[in-house]
Amino acid sequence: MTPNDLTPRPDPGAMDALRAGRHPDPFALLGAHPAWSGDVEGARFRVLIPGVASVRLTPAGDSQARDMTPVDGRGLYEAFRPGPYGFGPHRLEVQFNGGAAVKFYDSYSFEPLLSEYDLFLFNQGNHYDLYNKLGAHPVRHQGIRGTLFAVWAPSALRVSLVGELNQWDGRRHMMRRRGASGVWEIFVPHVGPGLVYKYEILTPQDVLLLKSDPFAFQMEQRPQTASIVADIEAFTWTDEAWLERRRTWNPLAEPVAAYEVHLGSWQRGEDGRWLTYRELADRLIPYVKNLGFGW
Repeated sequence: MTPNDLTPRPDPGAMDALRAGRHPDPFALLGAHPAWSGDVEGARFRVLIPGVASVRLTPAGDSQARDMTPVDGRGLYEAFRPGPYGFGPHRLEVQFNGGAAVKFYDSYSFEPLLSEYDLFLFNQGNHYDLYNKLGAHPVRHQGIRGTLFAVWAPSALRVSLVGELNQWDGRRHMMRRRGASGVWEIFVPHVGPGLVYKYEILTPQDVLLLKSDPFAFQMEQRPQTASIVADIEAFTWTDEAWLERRRTWNPLAEPVAAYEVHLGSWQRGEDGRWLTYRELADRLIPYVKNLGFGW
């Protein structure tokens, strides 16, 4: 069976928009979807990976890999699997042009991670744990380890995750828009802490922007500006004594002294470089105490 046997066919304009990275709902076309080939019911699989020589597919619950058929010369591949199908994460084996074969799960075969309740609270402006939802979070989803990426871009026509994982190609990991919330998300299997990334945003003015993640827990050192996936759950806190002492405080009955300073412009090293946090602590804390702040 070839993709020409599959019915119904997607709208050609939608497929052109998908190839160009301008489709507002790539999950409607990519991944696995119920389909018919003649009078045979099954599932249609579709992937868009520019710059590859071949793609092989292993559906969920199946040990048999099969070749996917190129639809054109621009990285669009399809395959049809007959019979009842329980949709789940499927695997791809991709041979890149001039490179080695790479095996990975397809991001477009995973269900959304953000719940409708999360979106409900977000739309109300009452979600008080957004830092646990937006940004980049290493998680296990549908039994597979990877990272959830989520960002709020309400006016965007399309948002993509770009970075080292896809050669900064915005067509590779186009994200899923979660309704009217303006939140976009995608789960990317296999990637975790240390990955450098940004969001590529297509504006209503047809302008492509590269943006750092406003909820990122780690960033590159200047002059680079990309975000980095970080595992905040692995951080070891050492402030138990301070937290215990805080239990006895009554902040409404105690004086408050606030001191604000921009660390990068307050003081530099003798060679003009920015100081590390440790160096700043050794200089700034005595300076602040000498001014009468602190306790």
